[in-house]
Amino acid sequence: MSGNPYSKFGGDLILFHGASLTNFILQLVFFFLLYVLLKKFAITPLLTVMERRKMWIENHVADWENLKKQQIDLQNEQINVIREAKVEARTIISDLRDSAWVQAEQIVNEAKDENNLRIARAVNEIEMEKELALILIQEQSKELAERIVKKILH
Repeated sequence: MSGNPYSKFGGDLILFHGASLTNFILQLVFFFLLYVLLKKFAITPLLTVMERRKMWIENHVADWENLKKQQIDLQNEQINVIREAKVEARTIISDLRDSAWVQAEQIVNEAKDENNLRIARAVNEIEMEKELALILIQEQSKELAERIVKKILH
């Protein structure tokens, strides 16, 4: 026997630095098996979860953008209401200036109070919708995190 430990098995081709072709092929096979197992049990489920999360985020960003657009629309409507109220108040004041100055001021103040009340109500509604959306996002984030943790632990 020539000093080759593989000579009793018919010898083996030595590649470089003492590594044999058999070991190299076995390592390739085990690496491939590891890759297949990781892909099936780790990578694919993780990518699925990430895709769902991406879609969820995109949907909530779209919802947020819609809420933002509604807020802008409400603000524009409020501006128009305020403009209309100012025009109405000026007309009333000019018509009644000589005969009922005190009454004209009272009407203007009532219009301003009504507009402030509308603004306060609209702001409250927007804040409530925003808080509700944030609560929904937090709940869904918690549920998703719990599902991910359960999947990781199982």
